[in-house]
Amino acid sequence: MTISNHHSYAEQWIKETDLLEANGIYEKLAAAVPAGRVLEIGCGAGKGTSQLIRQHEVLSLDNNPHLIHAARQNVCAASNVTIHECNLFTLTENDKKIISSFQPKAIVGWFLGGCGEDIFSNTEEENNLTEKPKLYREKLEDIIISEEILIGSVNTINLVYRGGRVSHISDQDVKDSQSDNYNKYVFDQVGFKVTDVRLFDWPREGSDFTYGAAHNPNLVQGATNPIIISIIAQRT
Repeated sequence: MTISNHHSYAEQWIKETDLLEANGIYEKLAAAVPAGRVLEIGCGAGKGTSQLIRQHEVLSLDNNPHLIHAARQNVCAASNVTIHECNLFTLTENDKKIISSFQPKAIVGWFLGGCGEDIFSNTEEENNLTEKPKLYREKLEDIIISEEILIGSVNTINLVYRGGRVSHISDQDVKDSQSDNYNKYVFDQVGFKVTDVRLFDWPREGSDFTYGAAHNPNLVQGATNPIIISIIAQRT
């Protein structure tokens, strides 16, 4: 088994993010982020960043130098964006100072993930290979709600991830399930509450990107349609 590194992962994700951009996904996501400074967790190839900076000042954090290079090219040296290279799992005092000084109003974590090497090194306690990407994402969510990231100026958190909807389950049932799940396991403990859940079709045609497929016991079994789920939570 070949485990992706920063370089190979960047090559794959740049192609995937081009597909998401071509289908207007980033534009739709950015339109739902309220006014104010935005802390972006993971710049990716910068396609999401380039949509955010149309209406927001952005500080973006990423640990992949190849994606950071691509992102800086995509934002075209805009004056209202800073892309900072750091490891979220081992934030330095300087990293924390940069975040604190920025005083973000919102945090966005869109399509949280990473290369195989990063996932394996940060999920050593999990032996099931298919569960590792899910655990990695959950750890990133925990970091987002940590006191180093979720500082007092933040009023909004927007998490976006890919999933599947069983064809006979209604949109409202999916939204209610996601809202209940994220309130219970993520937001209740830090004084936030889900205020909006949005579902978008997830375009898979032309994609050869490999996604993790951990079993989710909360999903009703049956044929599924790929969707993108956007969850917005506000400070209570």
